[in-house]
Amino acid sequence: MFLLELMMGLSNGDTVKFDPDSPVLATGFSYVEDEAAVVGSDEEAAADLAALLKELFDGNQALQKSTLYIFAESYGGKFAATLGVSALKAIEAGELKLQLGGVALGDSWISPEDFVFTWGPLLKDLSRMNSNGLNSANSLAVKIQKQLAEGKYEDATSSWSELEHVVLSNSNNVDFYNFLLDYVNDPIVGSTAQGSRGVWLLTDTRDI
Repeated sequence: MFLLELMMGLSNGDTVKFDPDSPVLATGFSYVEDEAAVVGSDEEAAADLAALLKELFDGNQALQKSTLYIFAESYGGKFAATLGVSALKAIEAGELKLQLGGVALGDSWISPEDFVFTWGPLLKDLSRMNSNGLNSANSLAVKIQKQLAEGKYEDATSSWSELEHVVLSNSNNVDFYNFLLDYVNDPIVGSTAQGSRGVWLLTDTRDI
């Protein structure tokens, strides 16, 4: 309610960033009284976030003249991508009244299976990992792929953690957020490692 009141009082030139909690995944601050309401897919999560946008924009003509930008990093990239598609479909169907400016994804964790197969070869090409490290990394990537195919998600998560250890130990502790640096030399690694990993919605109201 506070957010709605804030947006109703926006002035020309104001820009508001708001960071909604995760869709109802039974994580973070999100919760449900009925466990059946917990989302079971990326599409359901996007539908929940699109419903939030409808509540914010459809009844506010001032906001409808502004432009919405969706930003996300890490695991939030899954939601930003699907929210962008869901919002666009709702706009085209006349169900959502807003101007979608774009979607920006940073180091988004969208397809773990594809990503883990790139770590070793990329670091080898950059001379940050030798052939032994590459073979170990690729072997674990294949193991993760097999575990995911078999539905052994907890085992795959453990193997992913093991793969990260292999990558670090064979690359002089490469920084996962900037492969040109060692982890200890990243000037913002503290804030990056501890920062929020979610979806941010930025509303530019200069045209209001």
